[in-house]
Amino acid sequence: MLIYITRQSLLGGRLDLDHRVVLPGGGERWLHTRGSVDIGGDADGSTRMRGVSFDISDRREARERLAQVMESAPVGLLIIDSLGRIALCNAQIERTYGFCPAGNEPRHPSQLYEAGLEGIVLFVVLWLAVWKWKLLTKPGYVMGLFLVGYGLSRAAIETVREPDSHMPEALQGVITMGMLLSIPMILVGAWLIWRARSRPPVTAA
Repeated sequence: MLIYITRQSLLGGRLDLDHRVVLPGGGERWLHTRGSVDIGGDADGSTRMRGVSFDISDRREARERLAQVMESAPVGLLIIDSLGRIALCNAQIERTYGFCPAGNEPRHPSQLYEAGLEGIVLFVVLWLAVWKWKLLTKPGYVMGLFLVGYGLSRAAIETVREPDSHMPEALQGVITMGMLLSIPMILVGAWLIWRARSRPPVTAA
């Protein structure tokens, strides 16, 4: 801990770490300390350290128990914090993807976005098209709505996903493979809608 304090003092004086304290009776507690080190800040040029420490032993123990439960699960499991960061993943995730994507970088839950846009929202639109707007009388209209809706949803979700590593460097951060594949789907869907609108409705025999 002294090495950490010395290093942080040289880098800017901010402290933020978890550390263990051994009690006289042989037990131990885990503390989280936040503070700062002011080198030569006093009038006499002395160094002053100030901050607070929190006992996180119970929270750390609960986290370890949760990790044990996750490791025993037969499926891949992730824990995401309130900021959208992947805080913990089990061994099944590591075996499947080769690494655990946990870290401090916030990530969008793109799978939930997909379920909402490509699943719920698109289903509602198609349901309205069939049962309320009666668009089955115009052949191709509902299929066109599906293709356009799916393509637009997919392209929109691609903006919050990690860039494709296999894309040319000049295109990374500009367009993704998912966006490129969505373009012909949107165009075909728009053409089907245009053709259906330009033709008279089909009446049931």
